[in-house]
Amino acid sequence: MKNLNALDKKAARKINPKDTVRIIRALEGYSKQAVNPLPKNRRRIDSMKDLMETLRIGLVREREILFGRIDRRADQMIADGFTREVQSLLDRRYDETLKPMQSMGYKHMVIIFKESASLQEAVRLMKRGYQALCEKTNDLVRHRPGNDVVFSGDFDAS
Repeated sequence: MKNLNALDKKAARKINPKDTVRIIRALEGYSKQAVNPLPKNRRRIDSMKDLMETLRIGLVREREILFGRIDRRADQMIADGFTREVQSLLDRRYDETLKPMQSMGYKHMVIIFKESASLQEAVRLMKRGYQALCEKTNDLVRHRPGNDVVFSGDFDAS
């Protein structure tokens, strides 16, 4: 964090000191672009924003529709072998503390093998985690200043 603070005080203030992944990513930006450091790029991008017209569109779904889709998707993931995939990764000695293994879904399946939870409990927690994330995202979209249009309903991307 000291190195990042010396290079880019603004980035250092934004990044949690315990978030080593983001700190490393920010420092890598300097090593890969030593000729054109990040703050200079950021200033250039910020100045270009004034020249662009943007239309921000928010997409939200009704809670019941969203949660129903989450439940069906989670059930399909299990039916397609997600539990076997996680077991395979653990068998190959991928540690559950790795960032990808802490992601949504994976961390819920790990508890089956590491904490002897039931598949039913792991799936319940996974669904609840996805639902909470989607609800938070929906709230952000609905109430975010600057969204020009917010569509809600049962639209389909397919």
